[in-house]
Amino acid sequence: MIAPFLARVAEGVVAPRRAVERLLARGPLTPQEVLGLILLAYAIQEMFVLFLLPEMRAGQSPALTWHLERVFFAVMEFAVTVGLVFGVGRMFGGKGNVADCVTGIAWFNLITSFLVPLTAPALPGLFTGEITAAAALLLFAGTAIFCWVFAGVIAGIHRFRSTGSVLMAMMVLITLTTLIASALAPAG
Repeated sequence: MIAPFLARVAEGVVAPRRAVERLLARGPLTPQEVLGLILLAYAIQEMFVLFLLPEMRAGQSPALTWHLERVFFAVMEFAVTVGLVFGVGRMFGGKGNVADCVTGIAWFNLITSFLVPLTAPALPGLFTGEITAAAALLLFAGTAIFCWVFAGVIAGIHRFRSTGSVLMAMMVLITLTTLIASALAPAG
């Protein structure tokens, strides 16, 4: 049971578009399946952070309320991502509907939860400004894979012809958004 699941996760990283198209062909996920994927992604991320960076959890309450708050924000982040992928994808001529976006982004969250071991070593350095070369390289690799998977998922959801074109459009939109935000930010 674990081997087929891990094979699907690997396909989600190597061929994200094909993985999402296969998932969408099966039909939309039920709300219970979506919530299950969100919770599983959260649990996987927490497990990696707990084992890789126990100092990140130092001083934080292990109380249930802390986890419920984090799950709440994960659900809100999911909803915003679905809205953006649906809206922006449609603006660029995409054919995906909301159910496709919900299904694809739920799967995307699960796939990218396995990237935490690549990005976690750099997290403490992001707060202190002291990132080792190895941690920076892992962060770059994790971010590149994240972007590749996201572009493939969007291409699959909206039935775009090229994952590369989606990736380039993402980079342009991110760059423009960053430039506009920088220009609007107060100096100093």
